[in-house]
Amino acid sequence: MSFKKVLLSLTVMALVVGGLSLPSFAQQQRTRNFALVIDQSGEMQQTYHNDSKHRLARDLGKKFLQNVPKDLTLEGAIYMYGIVAAEDKHQILRVQGFTPFKRGQFLKEYNEVKPQTGPPSLSVVLRALRGDMDKVKGKSRTSVIIISGGSLTDPGDPVREAKQLGDVYKNMCFYTVLVGKSKMGGKRLKEINRQGGNCGIRTTGDDLDSNKGMKRFINHIFYKKTAKDDDNDGVINKNDQCPNTPIGANVDARGC
Repeated sequence: MSFKKVLLSLTVMALVVGGLSLPSFAQQQRTRNFALVIDQSGEMQQTYHNDSKHRLARDLGKKFLQNVPKDLTLEGAIYMYGIVAAEDKHQILRVQGFTPFKRGQFLKEYNEVKPQTGPPSLSVVLRALRGDMDKVKGKSRTSVIIISGGSLTDPGDPVREAKQLGDVYKNMCFYTVLVGKSKMGGKRLKEINRQGGNCGIRTTGDDLDSNKGMKRFINHIFYKKTAKDDDNDGVINKNDQCPNTPIGANVDARGC
């Protein structure tokens, strides 16, 4: 055995004996800030899978918070829109402003919001988020997770607001989750997903319903590499050359 191999073996043994572990790509943090945005508008009263999209979106948001890694240093925020008894006339609610993430605190604030429905106002949420980003200085990567049916009747322009947000803060990633099967809603979320730093992905509530699906989604947001990311690019689906494609989607010859 060569001297280099002997030295490497001794180094590994020392780490194991000392209770340490070798560096793991799975622990390299990707995101420092996140904003969870939940659609609670009247559009979400439609039934899907024998339940309302309204409740499905809330359940997905809660599941997301339950799976946010506790071992990372994070600043988080939660917004809901379509809320009637909200803090202003635009029917949006800051459930939790940007603050160091503590799972128990975030879940408590989230669970205390009573179910309500009102006008869709995703555009207003994104505008408010642009102002709130000053609190986290916008220098570290921020992931915006939008769980929605697409908000088709929003009186504003959420795509334009997303673009302006991405133009101001270059490290902005949009992750969109479509609740239901609306083709137009999916198209709207796809357009939002393409704004910002081109680093987010789009998926559906059906994909995230399983624990495995949610874990893969969480890993993509918060870690630079996952255990199944063989080519080390941080993308969790088989179409890793197209970061804006949904989880499990097929890519044709035309590309992304």
